[in-house]
Amino acid sequence: RQAVVNDYVYILDNALKATFPVLNDIVNDITGVTRSYSICWTNTTAAECPTTYNSLRGGSAVSLFILNQAPARTQVIRVKVPIGNIQVVDKTGKPVVADVICSNVTDATDCDLFFRDQFAAYSLQSYTIQPSSKSISIKGERTVPFLAFSRTLKLSDTVSLVIYKSQQDFEFKQCKSKNKDCKSWNWKQDYRMYKSYVGKDQNSGVYIFRPDETTLNASIPYAELINSTLYQGAAVTVIRMYWKNMISDYRIWNHDPSGVEVETFIQPINIADGIGKEITINFQTTNLTNGNVFYTDSNGLEMQKRILNHRETWDLQVNQPVSGNYYPINAAIYLEDTDRKQRFTVLTDRSQGGAVIQPGDIEIMIHRRILEDDARGCVEPINETDYDGKGLRERVKHYIVFSETTENPNLFRQYQFWLDQTLDMNFVSGQTTEAEVRDVAFGEVLKLTDLPNLVKLFVTLEEEGTFLVRFHNLDDLNTKTFPLPDVFKTFSKIEETSLSANQLKAEMHARKMKWNEGITKESSAEGGSSLLINSPSAVDNIVLRPLEIRTFRLSNSARATA
Repeated sequence: RQAVVNDYVYILDNALKATFPVLNDIVNDITGVTRSYSICWTNTTAAECPTTYNSLRGGSAVSLFILNQAPARTQVIRVKVPIGNIQVVDKTGKPVVADVICSNVTDATDCDLFFRDQFAAYSLQSYTIQPSSKSISIKGERTVPFLAFSRTLKLSDTVSLVIYKSQQDFEFKQCKSKNKDCKSWNWKQDYRMYKSYVGKDQNSGVYIFRPDETTLNASIPYAELINSTLYQGAAVTVIRMYWKNMISDYRIWNHDPSGVEVETFIQPINIADGIGKEITINFQTTNLTNGNVFYTDSNGLEMQKRILNHRETWDLQVNQPVSGNYYPINAAIYLEDTDRKQRFTVLTDRSQGGAVIQPGDIEIMIHRRILEDDARGCVEPINETDYDGKGLRERVKHYIVFSETTENPNLFRQYQFWLDQTLDMNFVSGQTTEAEVRDVAFGEVLKLTDLPNLVKLFVTLEEEGTFLVRFHNLDDLNTKTFPLPDVFKTFSKIEETSLSANQLKAEMHARKMKWNEGITKESSAEGGSSLLINSPSAVDNIVLRPLEIRTFRLSNSARATA
């Protein structure tokens, strides 16, 4: 109910307000200099980030400290700014590659700064955003709904993107060398909808997705493309597409053109016709054949094979050809052409539902507004309103990843890893002195740099002097072996526990039901040997099988496991 939603917002807002002073203290401890930081969100306007907005408009600089709590990466940073006449420099005063795009047609002071740099593993790096006499604002090239001819954008020596005449059809072309041994991924992107079912039996609603008779087998178009604007900069290439009812941005990072970020801003769903609507974003591949097979993740982990209108353990009677083939997506959905050995993956920024109903067409539900309750416990329809009494507005992101199953089948996991391990940005008004501005590679000090790529590290305080440490291997294919980081060897005791840390792993296996006494110890081993060691310095290596998560309790005193 709406009161519950309001309560969630209230709780999350209070949590953020309580958490930020702690993060502020952590950054101060790392740098050794006391400052008062602020944070800004990129899903708002520049005016809602007073640190950058007021300082830059007033002719003052802003210091930016970026905390990377993951392995090294090259990444484009996005910051809301009010002007285009700015420059970004690193701690040495050297300019970094940057663009400013002012695409908000209703507010000239609502701009996006994009700059690119290499971020060391587990480090804090500092930058200065300062006013400049030279503008780095990129002029957009506005087009009419249909191009007179196709447009090819050269993203690198081996990668290009073709925008076809309709401006909704694209071709991503990747070559092993210049114009040799090339492969293409062709797709059309649009927005479609299902009309919500209302009747004497089961309505579509909060818990049930059920299209009406007119959209029972397929969705219908929802938004019409009006025009688009192309921005080509040094750090990023952006295609802004203006649709009826929404705006979308295609962003391609010029240093890493193997993926595309798609951000959609959805205007309120109109229900003046008395019909509920359920909106999808669709990526229809036109040169890949998936044979009624697609894959979705299981809680962000193993990808599950899905076959259209099929269940492994019983004969499915198809009454709902669309909703009966929808699956939860927590991280990714992909289809692949086994003959061409090409994969087209879409990652989400939140949990959503999706499917491949039509051949080669990935669809993901992104917004719903329904006028009737589905009688499953909520006792109200999905008909929330925004500040102006209209339906809710939504801003969602998706990431398209192009890969070959023989060359880099784990590529989408790399993107998932980056999305999960976001960079933390902290702002300070004014330019700090050279003595204050220093980068800190705390990962080298703590010996965290030995952690392999695609291994996540989670550390939580269980109680005073006791920590839970989790290592998660996001790699689908490869086992990761690495030494226990030195910082953890300062504890006197290390115990491996179950994933939920409510019992020792060895005890869990001892009490586990033995379903087949004939199974060998070798084939039943899970995650290698369990650790219960009083001297962590004796631990040589941590072994993580593909997608495995291992949990350890580190303490400086003996304690009983709950």
